[in-house]
Amino acid sequence: MAPPSRRLGAVITTAALGLGTLALAPTSALASPADEAYLYTIDAADAAAVDALDVVSSDAEEVLVLGDAETDDELARLGVEPLGTERYADSLGGTTVRAAADAGYPLPDRIGANEYETFFGGYRTVAAQEQFARDVAAAYPELVQLVDYGDSWLKTQGRGGHDLLALRITADVAGQPAYDDGQDGRPRFALIAQSHPREIITSELAWRYASQLLDGYGADAQTTALLEGTEVWVVLQHNPDGAELVETALDDPALRLTAAGDANPVSSSPAWQRKNVNDTGYVQTSTNWNSSHAGIDLNRNWANGWGGASTSAVPSAATYKGTAPHSEPEVAALSGLLTDLFGEYHVGETTAAPDDRSGTYVNLHSYSNYVIYPYAYDSAAAVPNLDALRASGFRQSAGNGFDTGKAGEILYDNSGNDIDWIYGELGVPAFTYEIGTAGTGGFFPSYARADAFFEQVEPGISFAAEAAYEPYTASLGGVVTEASATRDEDGDVTVSGVATDDSYGANPASAERRPEVTTITAVEAAVAPSRTAIEDTVEVAVDPAATVDYTVTVPGTAENARAESVFVRAKNGSGHWGPWLSAATETAPLSALSLSVSDEAPRQGDTIEVTVSGTDAFGTVLADLSEEAVLSSDVASDVIEGTRVTFPTASPHTITATVGELSSSIVVEVTPAEDGGASGLADGSGSAEGSGSAEGSGSADGSGTSAGSGSADASGSGTGTGTGTDGTSGSGADGTAGSDAAGSSDGSGGSEAAGTGDGPAAAGDARASLASTGTELLVPLAGAIALLALAAVLLARRRHGQRG
Repeated sequence: MAPPSRRLGAVITTAALGLGTLALAPTSALASPADEAYLYTIDAADAAAVDALDVVSSDAEEVLVLGDAETDDELARLGVEPLGTERYADSLGGTTVRAAADAGYPLPDRIGANEYETFFGGYRTVAAQEQFARDVAAAYPELVQLVDYGDSWLKTQGRGGHDLLALRITADVAGQPAYDDGQDGRPRFALIAQSHPREIITSELAWRYASQLLDGYGADAQTTALLEGTEVWVVLQHNPDGAELVETALDDPALRLTAAGDANPVSSSPAWQRKNVNDTGYVQTSTNWNSSHAGIDLNRNWANGWGGASTSAVPSAATYKGTAPHSEPEVAALSGLLTDLFGEYHVGETTAAPDDRSGTYVNLHSYSNYVIYPYAYDSAAAVPNLDALRASGFRQSAGNGFDTGKAGEILYDNSGNDIDWIYGELGVPAFTYEIGTAGTGGFFPSYARADAFFEQVEPGISFAAEAAYEPYTASLGGVVTEASATRDEDGDVTVSGVATDDSYGANPASAERRPEVTTITAVEAAVAPSRTAIEDTVEVAVDPAATVDYTVTVPGTAENARAESVFVRAKNGSGHWGPWLSAATETAPLSALSLSVSDEAPRQGDTIEVTVSGTDAFGTVLADLSEEAVLSSDVASDVIEGTRVTFPTASPHTITATVGELSSSIVVEVTPAEDGGASGLADGSGSAEGSGSAEGSGSADGSGTSAGSGSADASGSGTGTGTGTDGTSGSGADGTAGSDAAGSSDGSGGSEAAGTGDGPAAAGDARASLASTGTELLVPLAGAIALLALAAVLLARRRHGQRG
């Protein structure tokens, strides 16, 4: 079933949101020139003059400004003559995509049956994003904590609005300390999306990254290693009030689309919303949303460099900075959360963050295909950790090919942004991604492009997260790009793969900033349950080259026998080790069986439980295999039922367990019954007590009429003799008389044996009765048996030192 789309007509107006009385201009498939969005190409020499406008991209020669028909007047006022003007619509659709019949958005496995409200072909609404956050927290309690870290501007005003939500994703999340411990907890990686509402692809990518983590834990070695050693924080929508305006505008049935399905809203559409919706002091100056809309640019409201380059003091402007640093609740709340997560460490332009400082921050924006690192407020400002920030930025762009550098080097200086404050005040690396191009949909790409965007940016996001435990050193080292591992029958693990130092973004525009490629000089591997548990490593030298194949063997030990992960990292010519890459391996193989018993000193007649454990070559118990094992004994009379063994006899018993091709034995010394009593067992040995009938019972058919018992304190199965009413003698057989012994034809004890006449009564399961049957031939036989029984009694007494 396709996911539900927004109800047509459930359109949120600016009045409903409390954004004044501005009436939205109607949209139509055929817009007048005055209602078009335009891209103005400006000579780079005039970049400073237009920095307060809505600059989309730039290079060494040109600056691209988003505007509308009124931008002509503004450029004339600034004394800037554009090099060219193009309809925004004409810039789109340079790349076509597959048509998508239904929105096939990915969902974590445990909530795969859920449906979420969508707009514009598959993008999730704000309500859906919030529901998703609640759902994954409920479905993955061992991995996800939902954190409400503040309120949106509308909510602070009592005008609706939203909670500001973050997902805390890490293994055993409930067992982690409070997240306000700064650098004391697990290293943290923060991914933020949709600070600018019109940049709709960013929340989709954050959703997909969170889903990938949840599905990957326990299934993918690298994801598992990441979450067992790092906390990943995901803010799906930093600016939900503004995002709600955009989704409503893009759900307009009259929305203009390109042939590729990308949206081309008219310039009066709220789809162009860049800011939050704070309308304090706002005065409408135009019906063109590009030229005039309420709100504060959340990426111009941070304290570092606030009010400087590329900011505006005009409330209607796209880059309005607000009335003070952190004046907006969305910025104040996020800065408070990040301070809790990373702790404070003022860097400024002179003090480098220490090498052991952990944490990394990435904010997703669109568009223009950039990876930007600090400082953005001034490209000439000193960056104390520049080498590490540059290296990390270029490692992140290796997979996406984005132009990489400071904002002023690749786009334009811009002040009051998040990454400058986070690096400058908290001391952790911070990066901005600008994702996409006009050819891939600009600000409003078709949802069908989402797969390609995620494939493009995921490797960079993952690198930032995986290096967050030591971002200032790991980013400077080599990169292991491939690893596969096998464990042999001795428990040793051999890991092979590829390591390279030539893993920096190679966009030609970034060539002068690209770090120098050195050689890989060594590779190091460890087998451990997690990255934080790594202790012993094996380092091997390699023939130095920019890219090398490697093979490392880690000896199996009792400590690593049960680990299912191998970790590999590479050292480059700078002397730094890069981040660990994890690969799956097996636990040490089953090499032997180990048996244990519930009673190490059983007595005759006892029953014991046998536990069968599988062990590796180091004696480490791998599994309880009792249910799989087949037990046998060298004593045929032992009774075996599953894992239980009963011993009828007193002697050494060898119990053997077999699982597949492995077998192992244990010798159990079974001692005689404690009081020597007879149980009438098959070989005549006594059990703890013999049993016998207190008296014979007489009957017409020759059952005994006089009381009788076996002789006292004799061991063995009892036999007695007696005379029936017709004078016929009878006895039990095959055993010596015991105390109150019960005789039986097979020597096992029984109850209420029938004897005849006077004398010891014989009892047994076979009812050892040889009473008169009227057959004369039985009388001599019974007499002979009685004589044999008497002889056995006398012999038993002699053995026990008793007088006959």
